[in-house]
Amino acid sequence: MGYVYVVTNTKNNRQYVGATTIAPEVRWQQQINDSKNIKKERVILVALREFGPEAFDLATVEIVRDDQLHEREQYWRQKLNTEVDGYNMKPLRTGKRKREAPAVSGAHQIDPPSPELIAERQAKNIANGRPPGTGWTVEERRFSERPKKVKA
Repeated sequence: MGYVYVVTNTKNNRQYVGATTIAPEVRWQQQINDSKNIKKERVILVALREFGPEAFDLATVEIVRDDQLHEREQYWRQKLNTEVDGYNMKPLRTGKRKREAPAVSGAHQIDPPSPELIAERQAKNIANGRPPGTGWTVEERRFSERPKKVKA
């Protein structure tokens, strides 16, 4: 079961539409807590910092099945025009979120070791009586296949 909720700023009547699978009051409290982190700059969180949580009213507008949640949230965003006149400033994403790796400057960029280098290091470790995945730098290790630990 999911909930679509609307938060209204009583000072300027701007609204925010949210969707959650937990109780809307709990989700709203999470957003209030998130607003205390000044590094987070979502529009609703900035408004919470500016006006304070006491300036907002929370109302549940629909209780729906989980598979309808995204669709109904979008309906209410469009109906209340919260992407233009409210606090929902970004359109809803569809599908699963894909996070891009942060850009890395050339000085810190690491190329994965070549298969030849991996084989060479593994052979060297085996020759020295160490497990194949040891003796590597952290950067090299994250690109290698790690041996599974076997309990004796």
